[in-house]
Order: sequence, then structure tokens, then C-alpha cells
Amino acid sequence: MASGINAIRRQIERDARNALNEARDKTSKKLDENLLGFYAGGDPIQYQRTGTLINASNVTPVQGSSDSFGFKAEMDGNRIGYNTGTFTGWQVVRATEEGTSGVVGSPGYWEKTDEEIPDIVDSAFSKRFD
Repeated sequence: MASGINAIRRQIERDARNALNEARDKTSKKLDENLLGFYAGGDPIQYQRTGTLINASNVTPVQGSSDSFGFKAEMDGNRIGYNTGTFTGWQVVRATEEGTSGVVGSPGYWEKTDEEIPDIVDSAFSKRFD
């Protein structure tokens, strides 16, 4: 009986890990799409756009074991740097997300992504667990 329960646990663990890997990949793609959408908000006149904002996106691999798995999606200002201007990477992430400091673009890329993550995860899990 115990071996049957262990086999069921292993299958659930595999399915959960596969679902999270799918959700992680789709979250990463969605974040990149939303970041690219920022640039559709116009072209700046006051500064030269470098296109490095997309490098601040960070979606970690799925980690965990047994009954606890997860991945982390975030914007990491430490992943980008500029040799012009006075803003740090974190200040650029904040200004572009909030649409402040005269930044030209479509803000709210992270908020939009954050709102979409639960549906992405639910979709991945519903394929495997009815």
C-alpha cells in the first residue's frame, strides 16, 4: 500500500513541477512582451533610449522539492546599468513602471504582468489536475 501512495506522490510531484515550468516559461514570455510594449509608448526627445530595460526582467527557474515548488518573477534594477544620465537601474525600473520623471513609454508593464501570473499558473495546473 505504501509503495502505491509513494508512486502517486511522485506522479503529483512530476505534474506539479511540469505545470510550474510551463507557467514559468509563459510568465517570462509575458513579462518580456509587456516590457516591449513599454517602448510602444513613444520616442523620447530629452534622452537617448538604450533598450536595456528588458535586461532587468528576471524569472528564476522552478525550485523546491516534495510538496513545495515555486519560481520568482521580478524586475531587478541591479541587472541593468547606464553610463549616461543620473538614474540607477532601480530608479529606471521605478520611473518606467510608474510613468514618472519624464520617461516616455507605456508604464505599468510589471503591474500588468503581475495581474496575469495567477491565470497563467491556473491554466498550467488545470491541464494536469482536474
